[in-house]
Amino acid sequence: MAITPVRLTGWSDVITFLENLRDANNNPYFTSVVNNTTDNTLDLYTSRSGSIPLCKISTSSGNIIYCYDNNGTE
Repeated sequence: MAITPVRLTGWSDVITFLENLRDANNNPYFTSVVNNTTDNTLDLYTSRSGSIPLCKISTSSGNIIYCYDNNGTE
């Protein structure tokens, strides 16, 4: 199986890429990818994370913040 490279040239490309990620059953991995312009982050939600993002990606630095529980604890 060949790996096809994907060129991401901006945050909108990253959002589209993340929205199209699928699990082994072809279900979307993230239920929602939100461009949070207030906090300058991409907030990634899953069905298990509920209303608290599973992960945040800083759009100003590219740093990744993982939330380990549904209380938003990093």
